[in-house]
Amino acid sequence: MADYNFYVENYHGNSIAEEDWERLSARAEERIVRYENIYSVTYFDLANGRNMAICALAETVQALDTIQGNGAVASVSVGSVSTTYANAGGSGASLDRSALATLRTYADIYRGN
Repeated sequence: MADYNFYVENYHGNSIAEEDWERLSARAEERIVRYENIYSVTYFDLANGRNMAICALAETVQALDTIQGNGAVASVSVGSVSTTYANAGGSGASLDRSALATLRTYADIYRGN
């Protein structure tokens, strides 16, 4: 599994704090293992493709966690600084769609018979 050093040095990530890396990368790894069990997954870069996918998916998980925690921004007022959040329903389906889209950046995904 990709470590935080790989995330910073190779993936050039800066969205995830080091103290959050283990939690988010573990969730990303879990999701990738699930997809590898369901689909035929072939990484474009045999040496680093899987680790790059873990990094990207960890950022996706973080972004969806933020939306789920706060809801999506529905409106913003500048005058007296007000932000309103909408309810972010369907987070499981959103994660599936986003995770597959993220993984397709680094791999061919095929569901054979």
